[in-house]
Amino acid sequence: MKRIMVVLCCIVPMFLSGCSSNRSTYNKAVDAYESKDYQNAIELFEELRDYEDSASYLIKATQGIAGQKISDLGDSIEDENELSDLMGICASLTQEQFAQISNASTFEGLFAAYIDELGSHTKWDEAIKLIQNATMLSDDCIQECLKIYGRWASIESAEDYIKEQLKSPKSYNRYKASVSNAREDESEEYYSVDVYLDYGATNSFGAEVRDKEKILVHFSIDLDSKSVQFDCIGNELDILADALERAGF
Repeated sequence: MKRIMVVLCCIVPMFLSGCSSNRSTYNKAVDAYESKDYQNAIELFEELRDYEDSASYLIKATQGIAGQKISDLGDSIEDENELSDLMGICASLTQEQFAQISNASTFEGLFAAYIDELGSHTKWDEAIKLIQNATMLSDDCIQECLKIYGRWASIESAEDYIKEQLKSPKSYNRYKASVSNAREDESEEYYSVDVYLDYGATNSFGAEVRDKEKILVHFSIDLDSKSVQFDCIGNELDILADALERAGF
């Protein structure tokens, strides 16, 4: 009995010491949160884990620092490192939790504009990776970003179509490329765009021939997988020939 009492006498002070330590850390974390020192609050609440309502405070502190960083972006996303930092912070937030941030819609607008900027500079791979990693954005924003990506990446689909018609696909050289705004099909199953290409390619005699073409491209969006599927319809002659064939001529 004496031995048990000795053990209990050792354990109880240790337990109380641990509780006291958690309480002290918790109070510091709450103070940090209330003073908007969100980074320090996050670190302290992560240390506490399941202690009292630390998990709830951790979410609120994450929302707080995300809101601050969105404000720091200003009117546009100029620094890729700032965007990467913000995306990393928001990765732990659900769509609902992110939407509770007062300036969440501001960021969604900036993000869509940034995707458009990447697309206009043919950085399609970078654009789709960002969209797929942005798990906290609303479905409406993701839909819009995929539409923007699909519009610009249709240029690549049109170029692949052109290359298939060339004797020397590797000789393809783009001079200019532009694309119309995306038009939604009446059935809302896909979008269509006109891609205008000014390009050069080597003919059978080894000389470069320059040409211009308008290519019609359809694309559909899969919101679940955050992906875009392309269907290159072809140029105006292809479209006419297809229409005549379907009409029975």
